[in-house]
Amino acid sequence: MKSCSLPATLVSLAILLPAVALAQFGSSIQGTIVDQSGAVIPGAGVTLTDISTGIERMGETNVSGVYRFPSLGAGEYEVRVEADGFAVMLIPVDLLTNQIGEANAQLDVQAAAERVVVTAEAPVLDTADSRLQSTVEEELLDDLPFGSRNMLGLAAVAPGITGYGLLAGGTATGPPDNFNTEVAIEASGNGRNSSGNLYTLDGLNMTSNIIQGRPNVTPNVESVEEVAIQTNTFSVEQTNASSVQVAITTKSGSNELHGTASYFFTNQGLTARTVFSPGQKQKFKKNILNGTIGGPIVKNSTFFFGSYEGLRSELSLADSVRTFESREFVDWAQENFPGTLGTQFLAERPPVDAFTTGNTRSAADVFGTGASGCGTAATQPGRGGRYRASSPTEPSV
Repeated sequence: MKSCSLPATLVSLAILLPAVALAQFGSSIQGTIVDQSGAVIPGAGVTLTDISTGIERMGETNVSGVYRFPSLGAGEYEVRVEADGFAVMLIPVDLLTNQIGEANAQLDVQAAAERVVVTAEAPVLDTADSRLQSTVEEELLDDLPFGSRNMLGLAAVAPGITGYGLLAGGTATGPPDNFNTEVAIEASGNGRNSSGNLYTLDGLNMTSNIIQGRPNVTPNVESVEEVAIQTNTFSVEQTNASSVQVAITTKSGSNELHGTASYFFTNQGLTARTVFSPGQKQKFKKNILNGTIGGPIVKNSTFFFGSYEGLRSELSLADSVRTFESREFVDWAQENFPGTLGTQFLAERPPVDAFTTGNTRSAADVFGTGASGCGTAATQPGRGGRYRASSPTEPSV
């Protein structure tokens, strides 16, 4: 049997205005500005610049010398700090999904035209954040060999999590692809089972309302910027997560036109046998084509990004039995129930390439047609008949 998925799935296609994009994410950058003596500097101007898009946000420190930029997406940023009588300081920040990035600054008393660029690496211990989280970035997503291009099984390899990841559902074709909905993922944390898991896509909850702990959407790998797996100190916006939270951040347009393309193929010959399935694999093929493109509409202001995933698959069902309605049954339905929706469906949607190879035994073969067999009063309770008890050599009716 040959099947084909929808010709394309649109994972992410959006025209993002700055005010809209800033409201979707859960990361933030904050810090404290002090002078050389350690005294805080209130009213210092702080400018945050997104390196890829050039979008800027303006702010200033409060009376405690503290500033904060909330609702940021993952990416590279630059913090520019200015104050009267102090040198300008530039601080690069590589922000991860759902991270509180800390960028503190100690300003030097120097000429206003002088700039100081901070190049120090991020500290090993992040004192601004207490979460237990593992973040998989774009480079690693490109390198990992995901079966069927579904990367949600990453949830099982993060610290503090137990489970086997994606469940194949008993099929011989490997893990489910991205066209499966409500995929079963065996991953749990904090002593809670997988029904307490939560999945978000760019800050939006995509967890099923029908089957708890399962995602409704699986974006293709080419469109994903980062995957963050978190097991504690969830944001108050996601209070219904009690086991594992998987936060996915998709790519976005930037000031430069960019794109990707990939082709993935697998079949039974590329699937290893194990001690649990030593026999010949069931024949199947999967051809998956992915592509993305993004760029500017108006530089430093408006951008676009879109992704495509096409699936062509074949699965052999030669050894399987499928039941369908015979022509005689359809004729009987049209004669006795001509106006029903079921009859209309049977008549207008007949099975394709179906043929009959033979019959199993009929009821008459089993029960006979004699005085105690099929079609007699003995088999019709309510008309004077009754059911007869069976014996070891005689079937019951």
